[in-house]
Amino acid sequence: MADSNLLNAADFKAEALRLGAAEAGVAAADTLAAEWPYLQAYLSAGAQGDMAYMSRSPETRCQPGQLLPGVRTVAVCAFSYFPRPDLYAYHPRIARFAQGEDYHRVIRRFLKRMAAYVRQRHPDARCRGFVDTALILEKAWAVRAGLGRIGRNDLLQSPRLGSYLFLGLLLTDVPADTYDRPTADTAALPEHCLHCSACVDACPTGALSLEGAPRLRADRCLAYATIEMPPDGNGRKAFPPLRPQAAGAPPLAIFGCDRCQAVCPANRPGAFPTAVPTPHPAFVPAPGLAALSQADFARLDDTALRERFARSPLRRAGADGLKANLTLWD
Repeated sequence: MADSNLLNAADFKAEALRLGAAEAGVAAADTLAAEWPYLQAYLSAGAQGDMAYMSRSPETRCQPGQLLPGVRTVAVCAFSYFPRPDLYAYHPRIARFAQGEDYHRVIRRFLKRMAAYVRQRHPDARCRGFVDTALILEKAWAVRAGLGRIGRNDLLQSPRLGSYLFLGLLLTDVPADTYDRPTADTAALPEHCLHCSACVDACPTGALSLEGAPRLRADRCLAYATIEMPPDGNGRKAFPPLRPQAAGAPPLAIFGCDRCQAVCPANRPGAFPTAVPTPHPAFVPAPGLAALSQADFARLDDTALRERFARSPLRRAGADGLKANLTLWD
């Protein structure tokens, strides 16, 4: 007989999939002791760039009890935005994650529904959701919850879904009746990474490393530069130096970067054990986006950006930021 004081993990995951997640898992809310040395090395190297918030109370990222006192369970839900050129037209200059609705909005709504689901069964439960904006290591928890491993490109690699994934976390003080387990040591690379350097070789700025920590330097990453870096007083950006482009390489994006995912063997159609993933409906490319030209982006001001991309991540760069990024449109 099920213990009514415990969160039924199987039912929770079934509800998450019913509401739109592609995969879900639950982990015991222990301290992330194994991840702490890597985080220290990352920050010591200055790999976070100008994201100063990452250096504030970094130990909190490994201690979920600092975010929700008494936490017992970390539930991780993954959402696919896998590119499907057979189904949808994409814009080659916009990273795949930014071609639909802003994932923060979508997943926050989802987590509120999942928190309500928990409280319906455990009225005294305390819950707190996170979507990429708080001091928590989402990918590390996804590994702990059995969703996959972190690859050389520093992204979660799911054996069933590849790496085009968004993650949402729900912390609760309700213990689960069973917890998922990592498929291997939490620091172990996916098998396809062991003898592969495709992502490292394809990175246009050399932000990825084959050995040691950090695997990814955000301060050298084109995605970081095109999204987080503001333009200077002259409307320009000091982009990381670009390496010589390989013949046949896709064009550089003006918002984000997909190079390390596009070349990854885990994202090839033949790599999936079942069907090629279909993205969550909210992350399908917005109508008309694929037809926008360089001149269209150059004409945007802040008002036009807010109106045209009201629900899009593109708003984060601002009109001036997007215009500065247009220098990458060769």
